[in-house]
Amino acid sequence: MKWEKENATEWEAEFKMNKIEYSANFFEDGTWKETEHEIDENDIPQNVKAALASSFPGYEMEEAEISETQNGTVYEFEIEKDETEMEVAIDANGKVVKQEVKQKDDKDNKD
Repeated sequence: MKWEKENATEWEAEFKMNKIEYSANFFEDGTWKETEHEIDENDIPQNVKAALASSFPGYEMEEAEISETQNGTVYEFEIEKDETEMEVAIDANGKVVKQEVKQKDDKDNKD
């Protein structure tokens, strides 16, 4: 297991279980926040895939993870279309619960 400080209020533990790499996040007081691991496209429920395709047409899936929290399970995706990269979370019912454009490291914006 490998621990690192994720941010000012959170720690992350990375570990392997049954040959799958996981990460688990905890608040400073030890309260569990979430556990997640990458999944194959074949492991994504059809209704979640359909919601991703209809909500973000033309985007290519770069990465898929399953995230478990006290509030339930969501499927998290990194998707890309042309120069736009997004992080998207869809719940088990196929509802988009988060979408955020990722900021690319802009090498042309050097001071």
